[in-house]
Formats: sequence, C-alpha cells, structure tokens
Amino acid sequence: MSTIGSKIRALRTERGMSLEDVADGYVSTKTLARIEQDDAVPSPSLLAHVAERMGVPVTVFAPDGANPADAVQTYRQAKNLLGRERFAEAAKRLESLLVLPGLPHHLREENVFEDLGDCYERLQADARAVSCYEQAAEAALAHDDIPLVIRAYHKAAQVYKRRDETGLARLYWLRARETLLRHPGIAVPLLCKVEMHLGRIELSAGRYGSALTYYEAAYAHSDLGASTGDRALICHGLAYALAAHGRYEEAARFTDEAVEHYRAIHHTRGLSQCRVNQGVLLRLQGRCEEAVQHFTACLDEGDVANDAIRAANLLAERGWCRLLTGDAEGALADGAESLRRARNHPRAVSFAHLVCAHANLARGRTDEAIRHAEAGLAACERGKDCDGPRIALQKVRQRAWVAGGRTADALAAAVASAREVLDRGAVSLIGPEA
Repeated sequence: MSTIGSKIRALRTERGMSLEDVADGYVSTKTLARIEQDDAVPSPSLLAHVAERMGVPVTVFAPDGANPADAVQTYRQAKNLLGRERFAEAAKRLESLLVLPGLPHHLREENVFEDLGDCYERLQADARAVSCYEQAAEAALAHDDIPLVIRAYHKAAQVYKRRDETGLARLYWLRARETLLRHPGIAVPLLCKVEMHLGRIELSAGRYGSALTYYEAAYAHSDLGASTGDRALICHGLAYALAAHGRYEEAARFTDEAVEHYRAIHHTRGLSQCRVNQGVLLRLQGRCEEAVQHFTACLDEGDVANDAIRAANLLAERGWCRLLTGDAEGALADGAESLRRARNHPRAVSFAHLVCAHANLARGRTDEAIRHAEAGLAACERGKDCDGPRIALQKVRQRAWVAGGRTADALAAAVASAREVLDRGAVSLIGPEA
C-alpha cells in the first residue's frame, strides 16, 4: 500500500526535484527524507507546502482508498477501528485527515496525531509513533492543552522505554515535567507517573540525589489520582532512594507502605521484593537478629518462597545476618541454599557467593573463600547492575589473599578496584529491582 511518504518520494522523483527543491527552507532535508522513508509523519501545514512546491493539490497524497471528504465521519470510523484494535485500518483513515487544508473546528490536529501515534505504536512503527506524539505535543501546546502535551510526551517516552533506550525515554519525560513547571497551577494526574519513571532511571544510574527528588515529588503528587500500583512503585523506589542516603527508618516506613499497596493488588513480585527489603533495612539499622527472624517468617509465610530469585536473595540476606551475629555455619548453609535457588541469575548468584566467601573466611577456609569470590565475580560479568556485589566480592577476595599470604595480589587488586570505582562511579548499595 502506498503511503504519504512513498507518494511524496515518487512525485518528487517524477518531477526531477531534489530534497532541497521541495524543502525550500521550510523544513530540513533530513526531516523530509525521514518522511519519504516513513520514519516520520508530516503535519498538514508541511503537506500543504510540499503540494505547493510540486504544483499538485494536497489530496494527491491521501492514502490509497481513503476518502477525506467527510472528516468527522472519517475520524469516527478511525476511532471505532482503533477501539476494535484494527490499527492498520484506523491509521489509514487518520492519515487521510492530514491531507485536508484544515480540520473542522470540533476536530483538533493534536487528537488526530495522538490517535495516529497510538496506531503506529501498536503496529510497532516506533519512529512514526514518536513523530506523531511530538506533533501532537506541539499542536496541543499551541492550544494550551497542557494535559495532552504531557500525555503525548509520556507516550513517546514509553515507546523508548519498551525499546530499552533509557536516555531517550528520560528526555521525553523531562520534557513533560519541564512543560508542567512552566505552567504552574495545572493539575495533571500523569505527573506522578512521569516523576516516578524519572526517579527509577536516576536510581538505576546511581544518581541517588536526583532520584530522591523525583520520588519525593511523585509521592507528593500521588494524590492527584495515582493508581494503587503506581503508589506501590513510588513507595518502593522512594524507600530505596532514602536507604541510599542512610535514612533507614524512613525507608522502612515507605517499604511497609509499598507492601500494603502490593498486597492490595496481589502483585507478588513487588511484594516479595519489599518483604526482602524489610529485612535488609533491619540489618542496616543493626537489628540483625530481628532480620533473621523476619526472613525466616517470610519463608514460612510463603510470601517469597514461591519466587525462586527473591527466595535466593532472602536466603543470602539471612546468611549475611547470621554471619554478623557470629553464626558462620548457618551463613554457609543459607549461602549454599541460595546458590541452589539462584540457578543462573547473575546478580542472585553473585550475592550467594559473597555470603559463602565471607562465611568461609570467617571459618579460616581461605581457599574456599577465594573460590567463591572468583565464582561470584564471574557471575557479575554475565549480568548487569552488578557493581555492588562486584566491589564487595573484590574486597573479600583481597582479605582472603592477605589471610593466605598473597599480599602482593591483594595490593594490586585493591588499586584496580579503587580505579574502577572512580571510573564507573560504582556503588555498593543493594536495593529493589522494580
């Protein structure tokens, strides 16, 4: 099926015109090339310019079989098709509206572009989807429809989040937030979701100061209409950011609140993560015996036991707490069981080896400590977000080398580890994954 872009390219080639001839300073040749390649969607004003440069009516660019004569009826048909998940047919009708010199007063360009972006997103035409959301935001801003601007930027960010392109997702969420900051007094329920996503990105990057700022703002704005699921995620992330700043008691309170929200929506993964974190926060407050009791209760209750990776993390944490209370053999047992449950999950495996390495070192078994440390470091190389366990494993290996008389190896490793921390900005904080 011919598209608007392919029709522009065919007509330009037929007339022997270059991209510069058609663009004529109205738009960049790069943008025009993206439109011809169907990587971007032209606005009605740009289509009118292209038609004028080529000396044809703008309706020439209408998609095959489309009838844009009755704009209102066409839009209704498109919305109906969109609701029935017939996205290609809906997109065809919405595209036909772009060739009109003007829309009826009760049809708005930003709504057409947003709906068209939704179609492209579901069709996984990501570049065109983002192009539509950008134009929806631009048109909405011209009409002072700030909620639609925020929604369009949020949808563009979600496209890049799905593609795991965090930097671009962050850019669009920042645009959304900055737009709201320029328009104080406008309440947009989506704001807390935007701030939550920004907080999560900052958390993953180890930028704990800005993460805390975003999560605190998201929590403050959650009364605007956040879902229970979003409240759970906000409390979860806020607790992690607070823990990164050593504010453990506050972190514990927000973790408890996250647990309540996760229970309410039967979100077992988030619940199990936060149940583990409750014990971690007890340890960080120096309440190791209480932490051991908490972890044991979690296993008995089944909150975590049915989640293999979370159970592995819990056992490693319980082993760590047992080690801190002087129970090295109990720590070894928990570390071994954690390894069994962690299977091939790099981060969980690395934590289990860390506990085993420390427990063996405490028992004077330096060779076993070194073996576990090196196995844990190998697991770190297979995964991501492993800076924390990597540094801890390097440290315990150095201690084992010193205890075994290999002081030169320990010194060289210490220097390399210090350089890595400076180069990578690595941190040893361990927190939630969601």
